[in-house]
Amino acid sequence: MHLSTSVLAGYSLSADNHTFTVAEWDRDSRYALVKHSYPAENNTTGVQWLVFDRENPEKIIDVTAMTGFGIKQIGFAGTGAHTVYALQETGELRRVDLDSSTISSPILTGVESFKLYGDDRLSYLAIIDGKKVAGIWKRDWKQPFVIGTFATDSTPVIRISRYFNKDTVVLTDGKNMTIYRGEISDSKDRQKEFLKTAKIIKTENATTNITMDNAGRFIVAQNGAILQTYDLERKELSNAFNIGVAQEVKWLDNFYIRSVSAARKNGNSRI
Repeated sequence: MHLSTSVLAGYSLSADNHTFTVAEWDRDSRYALVKHSYPAENNTTGVQWLVFDRENPEKIIDVTAMTGFGIKQIGFAGTGAHTVYALQETGELRRVDLDSSTISSPILTGVESFKLYGDDRLSYLAIIDGKKVAGIWKRDWKQPFVIGTFATDSTPVIRISRYFNKDTVVLTDGKNMTIYRGEISDSKDRQKEFLKTAKIIKTENATTNITMDNAGRFIVAQNGAILQTYDLERKELSNAFNIGVAQEVKWLDNFYIRSVSAARKNGNSRI
């Protein structure tokens, strides 16, 4: 792909030491979110976020220039490259319409990280009033739904998905994995009912990441190269198994993950 240097930040300062990393593909694998790291002034490293279109390689969107703020994390909202959610370095999460260059007011503040599900909901971790908050948010809600509160040095993980017409929220804290199933809502009364569905699962190791398959049936609790899976259909927790190297879980379909290890360069593991 030919890339005009006029698009690249920092190129006038140095043509060397520019790196490009694909952070995310859209669902149809047409658009790519690319993180461009480059040498900036005073021996610092700058970051520029770009959107590439495989079918129209000349059309490149500079999201960093469009928003005018430093971006800590970014993700496509739904199919295509029309909208992204962008987390500012200062903790404000905003929705950005790339077609109209429209930037929303802050959806959430104090955010450390977030994870999108579909195009209208997300899970997040934030620091609010000296506490770490794990919550979920759905588009057009006036307030987020706080699922759990922790000390600031805690390392919870929260994810949202949907399976068999019910929302699934998974919240982990160390070896405790709590699963909620029902209908999420911004109604306080319905939120209380949703929290009553909590089911606590004990994992063998402290969970550092959660991944769910596209259908929402399997929950994968990860600690480095060690995985355990919980099947919502059978209500069963698997034994822990080792995929050889710490890596992000990639799904081949709804039953197989792809793993790479030193002993097995291309291995498929069935959940």
